[in-house]
Amino acid sequence: MFLQFQGELLAPPCPCPRPLSSSSGGGGGDGIPAAARGVPYTPRPVYGGAGLLGRTVPAELRRGALVYTQPEPWALAAVRDAFEFDDDLDCGGLGGAQAAAAAAAAAVAAAAAAAGTAAAVVTLVTDVEYENLKAMAAAAAVALAEGKGQGKGHAPRAVFGIGGGTALDTAKFISAALALPLVLMPTLLSVAAGYTVAAGVREVRSCSGGTGGDGDGSSKAVSVAYVGDARPAHLLVDFDVLRAAPAALNLSGVGDLLSCYTALWDWEQAHARQGERFDGAAAARTRALLETLLSDDAADALREQTDDGLRLQSELFVEEVAICEAWGNARPEEGSEHYIGYALEQLTGAHYLHGRLIALCVVLTAAYQGQDTARIVAWLGRLGMDWSFAAVGTTRAEMRQVLLGIGDFVAKERQLLPGVFHFFGGVPEDRVDALLDVAEAPFKSAAARLRAVARSLVECERH
Repeated sequence: MFLQFQGELLAPPCPCPRPLSSSSGGGGGDGIPAAARGVPYTPRPVYGGAGLLGRTVPAELRRGALVYTQPEPWALAAVRDAFEFDDDLDCGGLGGAQAAAAAAAAAVAAAAAAAGTAAAVVTLVTDVEYENLKAMAAAAAVALAEGKGQGKGHAPRAVFGIGGGTALDTAKFISAALALPLVLMPTLLSVAAGYTVAAGVREVRSCSGGTGGDGDGSSKAVSVAYVGDARPAHLLVDFDVLRAAPAALNLSGVGDLLSCYTALWDWEQAHARQGERFDGAAAARTRALLETLLSDDAADALREQTDDGLRLQSELFVEEVAICEAWGNARPEEGSEHYIGYALEQLTGAHYLHGRLIALCVVLTAAYQGQDTARIVAWLGRLGMDWSFAAVGTTRAEMRQVLLGIGDFVAKERQLLPGVFHFFGGVPEDRVDALLDVAEAPFKSAAARLRAVARSLVECERH
């Protein structure tokens, strides 16, 4: 979504390069040549098992490093395996902008003091609110300049993001702001943040109405934008690290691949109805990605979290990002299914596991588009993902409210590219319950089968 932050226009969610600021010269301290900025990016992951980071990243980049991670135990375990650091972790992302700035300055100062050793400074982050990130980056820049002023070897040499989307996006933002080399290591594949150059940021603002407030009728409106161009020197995919995370979190990442199913329909219809620019080659690549994803073999490998399954998910992220980068925006993979997700977040002010939410929204959107949902539902069942309202963290009533108002939502959010809700409007009152039934039916059927099995077991015991 387009947001205005201190005069800076931010574009809709898109993995394409979006500079934080203009620069001149032959390149920055991040090691990215000036000629590479603005050039379509293709991620180049390095794959391996335990100890991949230590084997791949030069020791000089790890010395005094700024490491951003999350409080989940599997993420912290990955950091402890790769770095020496004071275990009294810095909580830079756990407060408001002022607290974040103070923690960021302290982190860089500590990294400068440790730059002559193998020690790193680790900061826990739990949000990507834009004001917090700006404060952290500004304070870190001042502290970094002071560290450099002390002489060679008195400043951190790299920024590491080790964790989920929050840690990876924070590291990308800080790396771009400080012009330091970036190293990314996802500890789960719930989102594609490790594969994109832009950092996903959120603006949270209070507004009246809705259900996400503090009991006084207020709610939190959440807007999302992607900013910056932070291309990692190393993108590490450690299968053992990924398997340490709950499998359900890794599986949820397929939602941002499955979204191509409904996004492609939106794009083709916008071309046919409104003459929107269209690329048949990009569309063909997107269809091929979907065919690979929606195979039984892929579902089985992804579900089992084998090395091949995790590599497949990673390579599909690579291909999705490469398609969008070559085209110039996220049109091939983001459409009306994401708009439902944005509208729900704006209604409730809540945070959701993104991929799982998008999987639910794909089914709802595909049904409204008139596409076949049976194949998608069956594949999700084989995958073993629970994308029910309860698993997502919403209710039928909330989603009903979103669908009834989605026409007004997309009309107000004028930056959103045309999709089914632009063409047909919000879901009519006389159709909304049938649409919700499409999403509920698979789980009602499963519950009914479980009840039947339970009754059969009781009858067997009686006899």
